[in-house]
Amino acid sequence: AGPSVQITIPPGGSYDFSIGNFSAFPDHERIYGANGLSHGFEFDGKVYLPIDDNVTEPPRYVAVHSNHLFFACGSSIIHSALGNPFNFEVVNGAGEIGTGGVITGLLQMTGNQGTAALAVFARNSTWVLYGTSAQDWKFVTLNVGIGAWDHTVQNLFDAFALDDRGVTMMQQTLKYGNFDSTTITHNIQRFIDLQRGKVTASSLNRQNNQYRAFFNDGYGLYCTSTPDGFAGNA
Repeated sequence: AGPSVQITIPPGGSYDFSIGNFSAFPDHERIYGANGLSHGFEFDGKVYLPIDDNVTEPPRYVAVHSNHLFFACGSSIIHSALGNPFNFEVVNGAGEIGTGGVITGLLQMTGNQGTAALAVFARNSTWVLYGTSAQDWKFVTLNVGIGAWDHTVQNLFDAFALDDRGVTMMQQTLKYGNFDSTTITHNIQRFIDLQRGKVTASSLNRQNNQYRAFFNDGYGLYCTSTPDGFAGNA
């Protein structure tokens, strides 16, 4: 609709990614990302495409969930129209959900037979979004007092996150479509306390069943799932 403008990527930022496919073709997977400094984007390996998400605060986290594209902006999550990651118009089915806490992570979870689940983390709270579209979203408080530090949520076989209480594991329960949380690092709480505010990133090593968190002082935390429980190294 106007003159061409050079696409630029601002320096810095901390990137969050989610892989998704909004087409019917298996070779149309794309990477969706957010960096906290500019618009979210789509990248197919060659083309970097900023997404006009109709928000003034740049998104920090991203998730492809239930055939929608979700961004976390401050204390709100916004989602695209169904099946269209570039359309954030409310009249087309896009929307916004406020949480009341600055969001520190989004994580797609195993739901139940009828609906998927998206975990939404803040520093001291956790919520779960159930449903398939704006027609039936149910945003439920899971935990008050348990949340996640920035960039620490991962899905190994269950959801893992790191906060002031240590590494927390969220497991699906026999209660229909619900989850329970358990802290698995009580024995190294002193180390967790010393690392508060230092975390920079997290990752998984699926081959070794490991959740890993990394800190800006050179330390790392590895939690390994074994047949006898969890073992940890710092």
